Amino acid sequence: MKILDRNVIEAAFTRWALVLLLGIFLIFIGDFIGKMGDYIGAIAHGRSLFLIEFYLYRFPEFMTIWLPLSTAVAGLLTAAPMLRQGTLVALAAAGIAPRRVFTGMLLLAVAVGALGFVLKDQVNPRLARLAELSRQRMVGSLKADEERARSVGWQEGDHFWAVMQAWPDVGEYRQVGVFGADGARTESTMLLAERLFWRDDAWRLAEAVVVHSSTIDRHQECTVAEAGIALTPDPDQLAVLLKSDNDKTSSELLASHANKAWGKINLRISFALLAPLCLLFALPGFIRFDRRGNIATLIISSLGYTLIPIVAHGLLVRLLVSSTVNAAVLSVVVIVALFMVGAWRWWRMRL
Repeated sequence: MKILDRNVIEAAFTRWALVLLLGIFLIFIGDFIGKMGDYIGAIAHGRSLFLIEFYLYRFPEFMTIWLPLSTAVAGLLTAAPMLRQGTLVALAAAGIAPRRVFTGMLLLAVAVGALGFVLKDQVNPRLARLAELSRQRMVGSLKADEERARSVGWQEGDHFWAVMQAWPDVGEYRQVGVFGADGARTESTMLLAERLFWRDDAWRLAEAVVVHSSTIDRHQECTVAEAGIALTPDPDQLAVLLKSDNDKTSSELLASHANKAWGKINLRISFALLAPLCLLFALPGFIRFDRRGNIATLIISSLGYTLIPIVAHGLLVRLLVSSTVNAAVLSVVVIVALFMVGAWRWWRMRL
């Protein structure tokens, strides 16, 4: 059985790698055609390096998109010659059930799912900002060493911070306003400052006007604490806090107390589980000895079953937007239900 498992895994891995590369290439071609004007313009204006950089940063994203379906396609392409040549019939006659033959393929699917989680949770969030900067430089809206400022806001204690020009990655914030949040608005200190920056292990304000309940103070430079306001995150922590939730890793989501953090993490885990789920749903329907004469049609019809977990995951992503739905709990329920159905289909796999 070890020889059988090794041969199946080797064949499945080879086909998976080829299918993955082909799928990434097709996604690349589709993306290039869809934005051909921008890309040709970048080449014509001598910004080809930014175009290459943009696609290098997006390569893991393209890989992530194709990972779940590539596992199912590779599984069907591995089983197809075994089905046509009668290998599965011979193994079944020897007492080896089809589900046992393809156990090694399930292990490969789990490994692919783990790769998908790493890409979805660790790689893509870190590269998203870099890819966007490369895109802006590619189309000419930014210079090579320039990064566009953005407006940000966050709440710290009883105060809400609003910054008109922020470069969180370098810890630079300009045109800063601080106001009382919610019920504390009429009682808390208010502040306007030209600049917020970090120096000597403390946040400092430049050209600040601090409005207390009965006095107005002006400072050429002072610390945030001297202005009577608290700002506890250091520059790195504040940069993480101001990231989009989609650009945060799991640890950053939890550290920044992001809204529905566990729901977002569970969705990334459920995406990782799509690879084995697609295989569980597609392969059992494909192993049909009575239809072995039409392999191509059987492959296409079997891949239709992969739409069940893929559509379910898409619905979970959409439901996360709703504030009335606990996506963390719902994702667990849906994934467990899908695995129960997939395991039942796998167990009943027969020629």
